[in-house]
Amino acid sequence: MAYITGLDVASPADTDNASQGAGKIRELKTDVKASFPNVAGAVTLTHTAINALPADIATKATQTATVMDGDTAGGVLSGTYPNPGFAVDMATQAELDARIGAYSEMTLSSPVAQGTAYAQNHGLGSTPRLVQLVLVNLTTEGGYSAGDEVQIGVTTNNVNSSAGMSVWANATQVGATTPAGGHYLGISNKTTGAPFNVTWGANWKLIVRAWK
Repeated sequence: MAYITGLDVASPADTDNASQGAGKIRELKTDVKASFPNVAGAVTLTHTAINALPADIATKATQTATVMDGDTAGGVLSGTYPNPGFAVDMATQAELDARIGAYSEMTLSSPVAQGTAYAQNHGLGSTPRLVQLVLVNLTTEGGYSAGDEVQIGVTTNNVNSSAGMSVWANATQVGATTPAGGHYLGISNKTTGAPFNVTWGANWKLIVRAWK
């Protein structure tokens, strides 16, 4: 089978018999169709656009792109670009957790009370590598609105009767302990920065987030 590259621009010669014309036309058609076997419609890209395509586009069009893992346990996302052979292997939730860290969020108390030790099972299977303690506003206080979150710094300092919280974790639980009677948890006003003590048992709930 011949292709466009095999066409002889000098053929047919002016001296060839006219009867050979039909055969030359059929040969030309055959070579063109053999060179573009999958073209069934108009090619609308300009020569500039076609020349800008990567040389290995045929390989890129049919290869499978792997996301996170090398199996199909999480399903395969298929599409029509650049052609129906394009597919993305999706990771399962378990595979994502193993790669980027499992996550757990727990409400320790709503509202948070003074001098109380809280604990919750985190279900992560091992001691978390990162624990975040957050106060969530329930009723407007200190310029904060319901739903606003304030990350709590962990400290054991006791200055002017204001104390921080202790937060702990092990292989099964995370927990926090609020300051005992006579001590307060001080944070800054949302807009002015002026310190104030949170109101125990009313305006805030306490949540903890843990990452494996």
